[in-house]
Amino acid sequence: ESVMSDANALSKSVLKNKKRREKLHNAPSVKSHEEGALPIPSPPTATPPPDPRTVLKKQIEEAKAAKDAKKAQELREQLWLWEDTHTLGQAGPGAPQLDHALFAPAPPPAPPPAPARSVEDPVEHSLGKLRKKLTQIQELKARRDRGETLDVNQLAKIDHAKEVEEEIVSLEQLLLSTRQLR
Repeated sequence: ESVMSDANALSKSVLKNKKRREKLHNAPSVKSHEEGALPIPSPPTATPPPDPRTVLKKQIEEAKAAKDAKKAQELREQLWLWEDTHTLGQAGPGAPQLDHALFAPAPPPAPPPAPARSVEDPVEHSLGKLRKKLTQIQELKARRDRGETLDVNQLAKIDHAKEVEEEIVSLEQLLLSTRQLR
């Protein structure tokens, strides 16, 4: 009889430990004291500290999901250290040290990056680029008016302001005419 009949089957020791945990979990909180059946006071309902093994496994999965191989490897090494330390009972000088900062609650995840703007029309794309260029030209003009010295290429950019404005107007007219045809 094979204990490992398929890839998801559990080993004998894992099953045995699972039964023990279930037995402890399902144990009654009231035990009889000889004839009197006195209840055993339950401890205050404080959340127990998280199991480091569970925390590390969860963080490994999160690192894998984020495709952070380096972080996943560091977490795996911490998990191995924790398992070795608790299985073999190593402690004291020379024993591997766990990074307890990993067991602290993780900061909230960063917001997802803004989706990239999809520009369907190349005319809209060109128009956006020209508007950006015009904004830069206006900023350069303001700097020049404040008395700042500008480079030759910056002065040349200011000289092309009229052409940029004309191109923006022509592209806006083209865009309006194509939208009216739709």
